[in-house]
Amino acid sequence: KYCDVLLYQVFDQDGDGWTTWEGDCDDAEALIFPGAAEECNGYDDDCDGAIDEQTDDDNDGWTICQGDCNDNDGDTFPGAPELCDEVDNDCDEVVPANETYDGDGDGWVECLDCNDADAAIYPGQQEICDGIDNNCDGDADEGLDGDGDDISVCEGDCDDTDPTVYPGAPEICDEKDNDCDEALAEYEFDNDGVDSDCAGDLQVTEIDDDGDGYSECAGDCEDDNATTYPGAPELCNGLHDDDCNPATDELADTDLDGFNICQGDCDDLNENANPAEDEVCDGVDNDCDDLIDEDLDYDHDGYTGCGGEDCNDNNPGVYPGAPETPYDGIDQDCDDADLTDVDGDGVDGGPYGTDCDDTDAERYPGAEEDCEDGIDGDCDGVGDAYDDDCGFEGDEQGDDDDCSCDVDARPSTASPLGLMALLGLLALRRRR
Repeated sequence: KYCDVLLYQVFDQDGDGWTTWEGDCDDAEALIFPGAAEECNGYDDDCDGAIDEQTDDDNDGWTICQGDCNDNDGDTFPGAPELCDEVDNDCDEVVPANETYDGDGDGWVECLDCNDADAAIYPGQQEICDGIDNNCDGDADEGLDGDGDDISVCEGDCDDTDPTVYPGAPEICDEKDNDCDEALAEYEFDNDGVDSDCAGDLQVTEIDDDGDGYSECAGDCEDDNATTYPGAPELCNGLHDDDCNPATDELADTDLDGFNICQGDCDDLNENANPAEDEVCDGVDNDCDDLIDEDLDYDHDGYTGCGGEDCNDNNPGVYPGAPETPYDGIDQDCDDADLTDVDGDGVDGGPYGTDCDDTDAERYPGAEEDCEDGIDGDCDGVGDAYDDDCGFEGDEQGDDDDCSCDVDARPSTASPLGLMALLGLLALRRRR
């Protein structure tokens, strides 16, 4: 009986190429063996110990055994919404016709083409002036204002390259049909200031009625007011456009900072300059108080720290030109150095210098000794009376180095005690 069992294990009973000895978990069924394709049949087809594995490889919540017809596509599962991708997204074994059908032959299928009956309409098509959404972006006749005057050719702009020309534009003396009414203004027929027709007169618009140097044809928007002409200073009079430029009228806020010139905007072309702005370090009168970079003098010494002018704007004793306190390690006058050479002799004084008198430019180490002024001019610590530079030769025997008997004292200053000691020594020598 043992041999029968052994033979059963080593022979392939179902002819699938696998024996029970080799791992065939059902040697009576040729479709079941290690590595077989797992079917949704309630059996462990691949002998891995699991029946009908419920794997969801694309994480769409559906397995193959639950009906997922493509477990590698998260957009494909039973009941999924159909997308315009030529794929059976809802696993009903049918790809919708509108995902493959191009009715007008323009290269775009019906589900992408907003009008699949017109070959001139499709995504990416150039928009034209016809009231139709030619490019399938949801808008009709958009992007057709070439000159930025907010009027497109579709709306009647007769010259979409000139922002002064559009329906309703004011007529100006430029020989153009500014208002697109297909007619020039009457005064534009003779705008050269010359009596071209020899009738003995000029057109009314060619005469400078107010004597400000500009006629109507020259751009004077109010030819009965001499303070109004092109380029005139804009006044806060609330009456008219003084410089004949609506963009710079006193009520205009050109830089959109919330202030016009009549409200104190000192630079209506700079949004960072208006009465409400805080002063910053930029060389501009930001708050329009006629002062530049003021209020930035934090130590109130009259100098700001802008651009490095005040090298320490937290110390009122430090500013350009401030009196310098020598030897304190502080650069009071902002010249990038502390004052260590007061007399300007090229040698530093003070606690870390070698100049013995930094108030006298003629006294410093190495200076020439004046043997008659009684001053230590070369800062060697020896007065004139005992300075070798002044001919001092030591004791009477001329022996400067022999101190066994004689006292070779060289006091740096002629103090009374030093003189008395010296006289006492001389008296002792005479007695010997």
